[in-house]
Amino acid sequence: MQSPRFPTPSPSPPPAPSPTSPSGKPPNFVILITDDQDDILNSTHPHFMPELDVNMRQKGTQLSNFLVSTGLCCPARTSLMTGKLVHCHNVTANHNTDSKDRTIGGFQKFYEEGLDQAWLPTLLQAAGYDTYWVGKFLNGYKEDLDFLSAEEKQNGYMPRGVKHFDIISARLFALYNNCWSLNGKAGQCFKGQYQTDIIRNKTLDLISSQLTPDKPFFLYIAPTAPHMDRSSDGPFPAAVRHRHLYDGENIQAPRGPNFGLLKPDMPKGAVRDDTNYAAEMDADFLGRVRMLKSVDEMLGDIVEALRANNLLDETYIIYTSDNGYHLGAFRLRPGKNCPIEEDVRVPLFIRGLGVPQSAVLPYQGNMIDIAPTLLTLAGLPVPDSMSGLPLPVTPTLVQIYDGLLRGASPQPQPYPSGSAEWLRRDTNILEAWNGEEDEDEFDLTLHFKGLRLCTDTRLLPPLTSGDLGSQPDWAARFVQAPGMYCYKYMVWCGPGALRELYDLASDPYETLNRLSEVPQRLLDRLDGVLSALVHCSGAACRSPYALLHPEGGVLNFSMTLDPAYDALYRSLPKLRLLECMGIYRISNELTWTLYQSAASAEFSPWPPMAFLPDAPGRPPPAPRAPRSVTPRPPPTPRPPPRRERGRGQKKRPSPAP
Repeated sequence: MQSPRFPTPSPSPPPAPSPTSPSGKPPNFVILITDDQDDILNSTHPHFMPELDVNMRQKGTQLSNFLVSTGLCCPARTSLMTGKLVHCHNVTANHNTDSKDRTIGGFQKFYEEGLDQAWLPTLLQAAGYDTYWVGKFLNGYKEDLDFLSAEEKQNGYMPRGVKHFDIISARLFALYNNCWSLNGKAGQCFKGQYQTDIIRNKTLDLISSQLTPDKPFFLYIAPTAPHMDRSSDGPFPAAVRHRHLYDGENIQAPRGPNFGLLKPDMPKGAVRDDTNYAAEMDADFLGRVRMLKSVDEMLGDIVEALRANNLLDETYIIYTSDNGYHLGAFRLRPGKNCPIEEDVRVPLFIRGLGVPQSAVLPYQGNMIDIAPTLLTLAGLPVPDSMSGLPLPVTPTLVQIYDGLLRGASPQPQPYPSGSAEWLRRDTNILEAWNGEEDEDEFDLTLHFKGLRLCTDTRLLPPLTSGDLGSQPDWAARFVQAPGMYCYKYMVWCGPGALRELYDLASDPYETLNRLSEVPQRLLDRLDGVLSALVHCSGAACRSPYALLHPEGGVLNFSMTLDPAYDALYRSLPKLRLLECMGIYRISNELTWTLYQSAASAEFSPWPPMAFLPDAPGRPPPAPRAPRSVTPRPPPTPRPPPRRERGRGQKKRPSPAP
């Protein structure tokens, strides 16, 4: 199977100067990343997280439409640090090996692929930063793993680019009685102590003893709260001081239109059929917000410690989570790794020099954008190996963002006037494989590709039913963006697999699959654009339109709708995922990009049956005689104005006798 062919992006623009800090040195960075925290089930509400509200929401910018392409711990965290989509770094699972002893994910895949050679800590350290890591590292890490070198076993494993590596090495998903490793050495266990409080104390000690205004630093803080506890302490144990928090307040899991809704195409094993389902979801939600209270207190203490040590004014702080979490949606077992909004939407708050305060930005950001954002703020170039773009929240970030996006969409003619006002990435890929160790019928079918599109063009007639949970001017759930409309197109694995299309503006809870209503010309475009992203790599992932329209003239989805392109998109074979797999295998995910470029002068469609299951094992069929496509000039773009499947968690551990 030949590799997909992609155009070479234009060279990255030179880095913009970093914002001037009071000391004149590059800024500091703090990332606080939680584990499995939802964005749209209300866990970040000021009632539950007042310190987050005061120190981040009011002092910075919230990205209300922020995503993770693969809603699973280890793949998502690797994407954050490498700036790459999961199919680019290929850490597709949480566990190190599968049942056939093949390395497929976890720390082992990260280690064997050498992904720390050019990840964020390495790049920052090379630029003079001190780098610190406290808390969770990657699933599957231990100090004495067999595949580590003899030297690493003796002296301790340290990822490249990290100066201080203080991580949980045993009982990772237990909130009490963790064991820790410092710089790869066997460390100490903290009997009876709450994990989040341990991380708080370690972080505050670092701030007071090692961080100084004289040298820039990168500090990564990773509690496992509010992840389900896998010990005998209960599914969501809070710190002792918070175990009765919110008693008497009748706290319940949010009940939107998809709560408890059964869908006929839900795979076996995905749903719960017990009668106390709603009560259990309420108990889980209450346990999770109690766990997050310690995280909220830690955040407030960190901000105060930075202020007390004269570091806060020169520090950017990002608060986020590796993935979302569903509780009650479509009667799924509690969990993640699904394409529904509950799982792919994660909180993102950022504060620092030049970041607007008390602002909400509906831009569709992605986890892969965090590394390019920090590099840009540090005055460093964004490597073309990264798939992401800087988040456009400051003038410096907007400047580099525009340059990188233009570089990903080279045009033979100058960009239209005023393009800086509307040139924004409008697509994000959603992708997952069976990323957990469970191998029941449901988990083994959790392999999909999806396109989440936010455009200034309404593609479907709006739904008018009053029970869908939509609100005026919503682009998606809780995303207020007049004139923007978000859609989700999904392709699942296996023969005759399900395809879905949701209008997130008028059906924000994804209850109505509208694929049967879609004109074929629109479906052709959705599938063609998604296919352009399935095997993309590096900077080519920033815009799918350069691959589809190498002749130029198409910069966003709205511009593809010109009827002159109907024949082009109609000719592209549709995406197929032949088998449901836990690994990314190019030959299993068939797209038109594996065989030829789309709209080049030599373009000619393959015969309709070209993509038979055995096609990857043989040379591509000879194309027909070339024909040229002369599209009309694209319409002048309009400037924009100012979840059915799911994976379940493992069965709850039985309480200790």
